Parts: sequence; structure tokens; C-alpha cells
Amino acid sequence: MQNLIKITAIAAITLAAFTASGSPSGSLELKTSYADVYGVRDVEAGNYQTGVQKLSQFKAKTSHRGELADINTNLCVAYISQGDLQQATTTCSEAVKMYTSKREKSIAYNNLAVLSYLQGDAKASVENLEMAAYLNPHNDITARNLERVLARSQFASN
Repeated sequence: MQNLIKITAIAAITLAAFTASGSPSGSLELKTSYADVYGVRDVEAGNYQTGVQKLSQFKAKTSHRGELADINTNLCVAYISQGDLQQATTTCSEAVKMYTSKREKSIAYNNLAVLSYLQGDAKASVENLEMAAYLNPHNDITARNLERVLARSQFASN
């Protein structure tokens, strides 16, 4: 009863996450920040606890809005990957609020959409993915995730 969620970065990495059994194939994708902040490579390598520790240390030392947004994006991915959806809710929401760039805000909305889906809220997931696509129409991750969530939602309603 597990499906894979892909963390898209320089190299694709997969992690287990709970979804409905028998849903259409294809994994939902998470995206770490574009910026190479302290701890992000650990998250991308699947060393989530180490990544969370490093990112949390860096977060305590910076007040720069852009760095904080990147840190929250990467913490969001790490917490989702660890199954800590409560912490993920906080950090994913903070990332959405803090980014000013449409391109970066798009990935934050994408990650929030994956979280919403994992929390059983397909409607919020679709809304977040639509916002991500609006902010960055060239975000292929969002396009794939939207297609998958819509297919799974239709599959579940049949």
C-alpha cells in the first residue's frame, strides 16, 4: 500500500509515501530548492535526519528571507519524506509565504500539493497544483503531478 514519490533534483531520488492502493501508476514528485543551501544535498541523498539537523542549524543562524524560504522548502521535503506531516505542514506553508519569485513559489506550491494529497485532501492538492502551474507554466513537475492527482481522483470516484 505504498507508492513512490520522487524528489526531483540534480538526480532523481525516490521515497515511500502512503497513497491509495491500486491507483494509477506514476509517482508524485517533490522538489528541493534551486539554491544549494546547507543540508539540501543530504535531503536529496535520502539522509533526511541529517538534512533536517543541518537545515535547522542554518535556519537558526539566518534572517535572510530568501534563505529561509529555501530552508523551509527543503525541510518540507524532508519532513514529508519522513512521514512527519505535521512539521511538513508548517514548513511547506512557510515556504509558500516567503518566496517572492514565481518560479520558486511554484515549487513550494507543488510540494504543498503533494502534502495535501498525502493528507487525503485531493481538492486542495489540485488547487495548489493549479496555482503552481499558473505561477510557472514551464514547471513540468507540476504538470505531471496535476495529471496524476486528477487521474487518481477520477479513479477513486469510479
